Amino acid sequence: MLLVPKLVIQPDSDIRSKVEQARKGGAKRILVVDSDAKVAGAPQHVQLVSEIVAGGQGDLILDAGIRLIHVAELVLGLGVAQVVVWVDDVATDLALRNFHAKFGSSILYAGTVNQLEVVKDLDTQMLVSAAAPDDVMQYRTERILVDPDPSCRNLDLWSNVGLFGLIVEEGCSFNDLCRG
Repeated sequence: MLLVPKLVIQPDSDIRSKVEQARKGGAKRILVVDSDAKVAGAPQHVQLVSEIVAGGQGDLILDAGIRLIHVAELVLGLGVAQVVVWVDDVATDLALRNFHAKFGSSILYAGTVNQLEVVKDLDTQMLVSAAAPDDVMQYRTERILVDPDPSCRNLDLWSNVGLFGLIVEEGCSFNDLCRG
């Protein structure tokens, strides 16, 4: 199971050094969240993301309020490995399917278990938010990246689920994900 560090772009944090530290720590994928983008509906730190991508190996997943296909195309053009599309932010099921038709596995659909029902039949990876192990068992778990519910952040709870990956919150040790 892949452990994916989650780093949030904030004005007072040095996101570049945090990404580099995660890379040196062995992270194969890194989730970077542009927290200003959710309200704006589009990435707000494109230059910074471009700089982070330039220093990596195609390991970045960007959660940046993407709601439109042309915005996803722009961000993927920077060299980001995957973009997060929250299903509740996209207007229609047809629009979600259009994202999949155009970008395939470069889109990481995100939402709660109930929200992800609309993309369950697509052959794609999903980010399940605020989940517990029993919540994700209805899916092909090898396609699931989980941002666990705060009560389920013990790695041992997830070890036998067969997930693609588990998000590691900033502040948890990458090498010892809140065990015990």
